[in-house]
Amino acid sequence: MNADELHAALCRFEAVSPTTGNRISDERPIPFNLMFQTTVGPSKSAPAFMRPETAQGIFVNFEDLLYYNGNKLPLGVAQVGTAYRNEISPRAGLLRVREFTLAEIEYFVDGETSNGNPRFADVADLTLRLRPRKNADTNARKEIETPLVDALEKNGNGIITNETLAYFMGRTWLFLTAVAGIDPKRLRFRQHSEDEMAHYANDCWDAEVFTSSHGWIECVGLADRSAYDLTAHGRATGADLSAFVPYPELRSESRITVRANRKALGPRFKRDAEKVAKHLEQLSEIDAKDFKRNLSDHGYASVHVKEECMGEVEVTADMAEVKEGQVKVTGRNIIPGVIEPSFGINRIMYCLLEHAYFERQTENEENKEDKASSAVTRSVLRLPPRLAPVHVGVFPLITKDERQKELARRLSDMLTDADISNVIDTTGASIGKRYARTDEIGIPFALTVDSADPTYETITLRYRDTMAQIRISVCSVVDTLREKISE
Repeated sequence: MNADELHAALCRFEAVSPTTGNRISDERPIPFNLMFQTTVGPSKSAPAFMRPETAQGIFVNFEDLLYYNGNKLPLGVAQVGTAYRNEISPRAGLLRVREFTLAEIEYFVDGETSNGNPRFADVADLTLRLRPRKNADTNARKEIETPLVDALEKNGNGIITNETLAYFMGRTWLFLTAVAGIDPKRLRFRQHSEDEMAHYANDCWDAEVFTSSHGWIECVGLADRSAYDLTAHGRATGADLSAFVPYPELRSESRITVRANRKALGPRFKRDAEKVAKHLEQLSEIDAKDFKRNLSDHGYASVHVKEECMGEVEVTADMAEVKEGQVKVTGRNIIPGVIEPSFGINRIMYCLLEHAYFERQTENEENKEDKASSAVTRSVLRLPPRLAPVHVGVFPLITKDERQKELARRLSDMLTDADISNVIDTTGASIGKRYARTDEIGIPFALTVDSADPTYETITLRYRDTMAQIRISVCSVVDTLREKISE
């Protein structure tokens, strides 16, 4: 439909806004591009577009990246950077914005062997919460919890199409729960329905995280993008974006080859004859079959010569000889498929902060005798120790005690030398208030220098989440904290 036909259809079916019931306006539909357009250079004659994802840079550079990997598959490439999308209506804080950070992996595989991943055993027994389309009826989907190995298509359930995709789903679950601090009970993987998947995808899953303010939100997309991207870039640019996959042993295969007749090409193409000859002799198996069929049916065939943008040329039957026979081959050239996990860093950070936040009731130290006001609410940011920007708070119990302050400074220097981030608080506030300050900004541990040990050879280690305290020796501080931070 053109704009007028589309507008007429919307009016005829009385389309309304699903949230407010607003009717379609009298204005015609207008074209809208989700990419931001800009210009390059001082003139406005060279349009450019800000990237809506980081992946395409990897596809464009595939030939070099494959070379760096020794021309071998599989090949994994990761990239982190800013992406831009011209959202019609940015909203929900960090969840729907026009500028955001993406972390993407493009994992190139032989499409025929992607169902066998050597590292899948590392995650095969992980139990994930899945929301597959296969179990969906017209109104709702049924969620299941199952080990990844049982969800594979080859094992009968037909939920996840191949092992490589399942492997990255398992690794994503480990990353979000073990590294990013997402609550496993509020994490699930939702499979795209048939009419929702991108046109290039064989299968696609979203890692969704539940939030109190916006419900389930997509934080990671995991897609089997097939060989679409490399095929499209190769077709548009003429670049060879194939990879050679060796056979386990030498094979004999039937091949069609084209041999150019340069004497016949010369009078017709003159100085371009050699370019045409070279192009004909490098035709792929599929293109050679099409070339042979056209010569047989019409007596000539049109071929697109990429060298120096010659374009379409007609080659007659006397200009080339097509032969079919058995040849010894060591492997085959393929356009690799790709499995893509794509992480929305902003959304993961939002979910991390919400899942890490909680409140607890503690005793009001300033007014313990007044029972009505003895309880006070404290905010706590339960960041995983390995993720917390600052790992340790160091406190002298009595801020006016010079010996305690000196030992606190020495402890801080020890931690800094060991690359353990820390902060000293020597303000006059009570120790409870100082603990509360560090709890509020997510510092997981506190070291308190007190006089419980007159020799000052031991100090108190406090854990943020439980407020439990233990005595440890000063000489073991670094080793103890390294162990607890690494979990």
